[in-house]
Amino acid sequence: MSATSQADLADEAFAWAITRLDEVDDLSAPTPCETFDLADLLGHLTASATRFATLLGADATAAPSSDPVEACREALTQARAGWATADLGRSYSLPIGQLPGAAFAMLSATEAAVHGWDVSQATGERAEIPAGLADALLAFSTTTIDRVGRPGAFAPAIDGGRTSSERLVHFLGRPT
Repeated sequence: MSATSQADLADEAFAWAITRLDEVDDLSAPTPCETFDLADLLGHLTASATRFATLLGADATAAPSSDPVEACREALTQARAGWATADLGRSYSLPIGQLPGAAFAMLSATEAAVHGWDVSQATGERAEIPAGLADALLAFSTTTIDRVGRPGAFAPAIDGGRTSSERLVHFLGRPT
C-alpha cells in the first residue's frame, strides 16, 4: 500500500467519524467501550484527535468548544487537515514509540473509524464502517495490534463477523 493511499484512508476514516457525530443527542448513552459513556468516549476521541493534529503540525491551538460534540468535531477536523499535508516519509513519536508515517496514518485511521463506530452504536445509528476502509484497517490491525500489545488498549478479539466492519470491530474486541 502506498503512503498516498494510507493518507487517503486516514482522511476517509476521519471524515466518516465526523459524520457519526451528527446523530449524537444523549451524552449519557452507553457505548461498546465498557468504561465509557458517550460523553467519555467523545472526550477520549477529542484528546486523541488533538494529539494527532498536533503531531501532524495542524493548528490545534484554538480554544475547543464547550460543547463535547462540537469539540470532538473540531479536533477530528483539525486532525483530518493534518493528514492532508502530512509527511509520511518521517517518523512520529507516540506514547507507544516511534512510528513511521504510514503506520501512524493507519493507527490514527483505526482510532477514528472504530471510535466513530462506537459513537454510531451508542446513538442507535448502527452505521457500518465502509468495507474498503474496514478491510484496510483490519489488515493493518491484524499485523500490528497483537505485536504492540492488547492489554489496556484493546479487548481480546472476538471470532466472527459477517461484514468487513464487523470483522474489524470484533478483532478489536467489540461485540456487535
